[in-house]
Amino acid sequence: MRHLDDTDQKILQVLRADGRESLKGIAAKTGLARSTIRYRLEKLEADRVITGYEVKINPGSEAGLSAFLFVRLKHTPAHDVVKHLSGYSEVRGCFSLAGDPDMIVEVRVDNAERLNALRDAVALLPACLEVRTSIVLKQEI
Repeated sequence: MRHLDDTDQKILQVLRADGRESLKGIAAKTGLARSTIRYRLEKLEADRVITGYEVKINPGSEAGLSAFLFVRLKHTPAHDVVKHLSGYSEVRGCFSLAGDPDMIVEVRVDNAERLNALRDAVALLPACLEVRTSIVLKQEI
């Protein structure tokens, strides 16, 4: 991956706050010309620094529950666990960690019953040693 200079960092900072910001808006927030923004974005995309743009949905606007599963594994890596998790539409993210726990899984489910079923399915995987669950009460930022 290429080195990101201060100009790239300024552009990425604006996009982190709003991935749908216009070229004009990015230019105004960074003090750079629109042509510079356009060129830099093309370069960041071509170099795969930017791999896509996404929509962030306000969790309060969706029905259901958000939760995190804290997974301890019998061994790492556990590619079979990641592959299994990728089959669930409710899984929003899966993060391998250094330390304890080995993995955190972010989920969004319709109700507590579905959360419990998903949690049980993960806990029954042969590579899983322990699964702890925390329900999100409020997303602060």
